[in-house]
Amino acid sequence: MVRDIQPDNFFLNFTNVNTLPGNNDLEYYYREGEIWATGTENIFEPKVLNLSQSDISRTTLIKSVSDPIIDGGMFITPEGESIPHGVNDEIYVSSNYFGTQNMSRDYNSKEWQNSWWYDTKAHRAYRVYVVLSYTEITHIAGESFYDWSINMAHIVYKDSLQDINDGVYTFTALPVVDVSVTASAKFQTPNGFDTWGKTSLNMYLNDTIFTSSYVLAPNNTSGSIEMLTTFPNQQLRLNDRVRLSVAVEDSTNLVDPLIVTEYSMSFSTPGEAIDTESYLGLTTGLGLEDNPDCQPVLNNVISSRQSLFVEDVDYSNSSNLSGSGILLPQNIELLRQNSAEKASTPDSNYSQISHTGIRYIGTKTTRKEVNQYQEGEPTNNLGSIPNVESLNAYLGYFSKVVDPYPNLNNKTALFVKYLIDASSTLYDPSLSDINFNNLENTFKLKDSNNTPTNVIVSIQNIDEAKELKKLESVTPSVYSVGTYPNPILFSQNSSTTNASSIPLLGNPNQTAGSPWWSVDTSDRKKLKCVSSRLINTYDSNYYMGSITYNPGENTDFPSGVEPSFTKFDPVTSQWSLVSQSLSTPGDEFRFENDENHTFKVIDVDYTSSVKLVVTLDKEVDTSINTNFFLIRRLTYNPGFVILNEQKPYGFPVSASSSPGIVTPQYRVDALRKNPDDIITSLIEKDLI
Repeated sequence: MVRDIQPDNFFLNFTNVNTLPGNNDLEYYYREGEIWATGTENIFEPKVLNLSQSDISRTTLIKSVSDPIIDGGMFITPEGESIPHGVNDEIYVSSNYFGTQNMSRDYNSKEWQNSWWYDTKAHRAYRVYVVLSYTEITHIAGESFYDWSINMAHIVYKDSLQDINDGVYTFTALPVVDVSVTASAKFQTPNGFDTWGKTSLNMYLNDTIFTSSYVLAPNNTSGSIEMLTTFPNQQLRLNDRVRLSVAVEDSTNLVDPLIVTEYSMSFSTPGEAIDTESYLGLTTGLGLEDNPDCQPVLNNVISSRQSLFVEDVDYSNSSNLSGSGILLPQNIELLRQNSAEKASTPDSNYSQISHTGIRYIGTKTTRKEVNQYQEGEPTNNLGSIPNVESLNAYLGYFSKVVDPYPNLNNKTALFVKYLIDASSTLYDPSLSDINFNNLENTFKLKDSNNTPTNVIVSIQNIDEAKELKKLESVTPSVYSVGTYPNPILFSQNSSTTNASSIPLLGNPNQTAGSPWWSVDTSDRKKLKCVSSRLINTYDSNYYMGSITYNPGENTDFPSGVEPSFTKFDPVTSQWSLVSQSLSTPGDEFRFENDENHTFKVIDVDYTSSVKLVVTLDKEVDTSINTNFFLIRRLTYNPGFVILNEQKPYGFPVSASSSPGIVTPQYRVDALRKNPDDIITSLIEKDLI
């Protein structure tokens, strides 16, 4: 019987303020004595707490950013843990509230003090304290957001009297007969409420369960488990260890924790008297006791060499000294006088370099970056390799290569049909949120060093699209994941010109003639709509119709001319604008077909049939022709990964494409194989 892994206990969740659409949560949780973090972006940027109602009931805000510091900057928890903090810090504690109980948010309240998480594997009650700090404040739409990060985290355990060696027995000699073992465990629930449905007492031989016994609810709210078993002597080896543990399962009706109050284990070797057969199985009367070769304890050390300066601290409670025991040594006065009995500890433990170097002195190797070793950095004993790696476990198979121009310039879009792991298992990012999250995490905008994530591209059909091989010679960075730019409204009809009118399809169809936009001279971040037709049709179920696109001069293409097939994608969204918020990056204006003249929509001020004023993220220069424009929107499309690299073209120019493999620069060793081998393997399995 194998025990289940301790479930994760989540305690904090952040959502980034400025980010592309999709899951961008940063989550912190506890697992088996450690604090872990997961999320698509772990970078210093404005964040807001994003807790569900159930999570809010488990989380107490002890100090907010606006509250004064507690006790001069040192908050003392009810358990006695000291937590330093600054004036602008926030302090939270995560506990296991349940139902409508414990709703008093006073951190000194009795209810809060008795509310704990419980580690079902370690059988320890705990809660988590975190201190949040920030370095910058961002103001969006009149609201302040902080780049929160966890400055300090504390796992505080409830007091336990258990010793790590309790319930452990080691065979230092081998018995010649079978060994009978009796064992028991007593347990109770603090409040007499329902606990786990099943409680088991497990006896381990080394690290494998030898036998088990169990009781079922409600008999485990207060009771015991007993067992009797036998170890065949033929199965035992020197230094075999026997230990006990209590395991619990079935938490359907769990309210109270289970506390183990007592373990008991005894050993016996039934058989004939010791004077007829020794423990070693040797019959007496053979004169072997007089043969030095048959005396295993001959020349054994009777006493250990004592230290010259390390003194023995006696925590036994045999003294009449008041308070002596596990908290106060009974020889406290001798220790104060430096005259206590010396400990049986070799002094070489504190002077021999081979002993002290690895325990006290230590060594370290530092690197400026994750996954990288830079020339000139100290190697110490590690060598010229990274000391910390954060590697990706997936690569992507793309079915086509697309140039998003003129929707978006100087980019290459890959339609990633599948994610592939080391076992060649395929995952479609469009089928589930989990698969899409894996796509975002694999090709995220920023890597572990908070620098752009670079990728490696391998083209499958080189013979059919030789010009695309240029993508294999570069390591472009990721521009976006899971989105594609779609036009909303535009006047551009070539690389260098714009139309004089824009058709609007609705009831009835209308045409909006130039000019359309002007910049507010008193505030150059504000863009005024000067077309009454655009104002009257705004957010009224009108869609832009098609206009003829005439390829013009553009040095990004062979012969310095746009391809003959250049055109905007069909407009699929009504004429309206989306401003930047916590959940969306907002629409973008691009002027004069120049990506350097791109502006994000921060706010929209619209009065029906009266005015339409758009606030942008930066000022518009006086030299820019605002009537030569494109309005685009990054819409959710789970298959696309867009790279910061111009799509290569041959001559004559064609809309060439090819399947292939795209991999993050840093990936696990199992994925560092030839991409052609991966594709061949998938084809042989009829997966692609």
